[in-house]
Amino acid sequence: WQVIRSYYYGSITFLDAMIGRVLDHLQRRGLADRTLVLFTADHGDLLGDFGSCFKSVHLNGSVRIPFLAAGPGVAAGRVSQALVGLQDLLPTLAAAAGTAPDRPVHGRDLGGVLADPGKSVRPFYYATTRNGLSQSAMVCDGAWKYIYTEANGVEELYDQADLAERRNAATDPNQRERRETMRRQLADAARTFGDEGLLEGDGFKKFMVDRTAFLKLPVAGMGWRWY
Repeated sequence: WQVIRSYYYGSITFLDAMIGRVLDHLQRRGLADRTLVLFTADHGDLLGDFGSCFKSVHLNGSVRIPFLAAGPGVAAGRVSQALVGLQDLLPTLAAAAGTAPDRPVHGRDLGGVLADPGKSVRPFYYATTRNGLSQSAMVCDGAWKYIYTEANGVEELYDQADLAERRNAATDPNQRERRETMRRQLADAARTFGDEGLLEGDGFKKFMVDRTAFLKLPVAGMGWRWY
C-alpha cells in the first residue's frame, strides 16, 4: 500500500505542477482575471482503504473528488460544504460564457455558490454506479450517507462526521428512522432520474450472492461488505 500510494501521490504532485504552468500562462497573458478555471476529477480511489484499491463504490475514498475553482466571480480562499458534482460543470461553464444548454440537464449552475460558498446547491446528492448484480446507489445530505447495493441487499449508513466511515449504522436501532427516511429518499431519487433498474415494486432489487469465498480473503475489517 505504501508503494501504491507513493506512486499515486507522485502523479498528483506532477499534475499539480502542470496545472500551475497553465495558471502561470494565464497570468502572464493577462487572462487570469477573465478566465474561469474549474479543477476536478472523474472519481477517487480507495488506495488501500478497507483493504481495497479501486473505484465504483460509494465510500468516501472513491466517491469524493476535488472540486476547485478560480477566476471571476469566485470567492478566493473559501471552502464550501455545498453538495456538487460533475453534472454541474456544463451549466456552470455555460452560464459563465453567457449561454445555456439547449436541452434539460440534471446539473445546476454553481455561479451562486462560487460567489458565496455559504449557499447550498441541492438538499442531497444522488449517485449510482454499475448495473445488474453490481449496481449500487447512494444519497448523501452532507451529514449522513445511505448506500444500497443489490448484491445481498446490503444497506450502509454512515455519519459523515467520521470521514473514514468505519461504522455502518444501518443496523443501529437508534438510527432506524433515519435509515428508513433515506431509503425512501433514495427510491424517490431513482424514480426521478429514471434509474428503474434498481427498483422492484416499492423497494429495491436484491440478488443473493454466496459470500463464503470472501471469508478466505486476507483482509481484516471487511466483514459485512459483500465486495
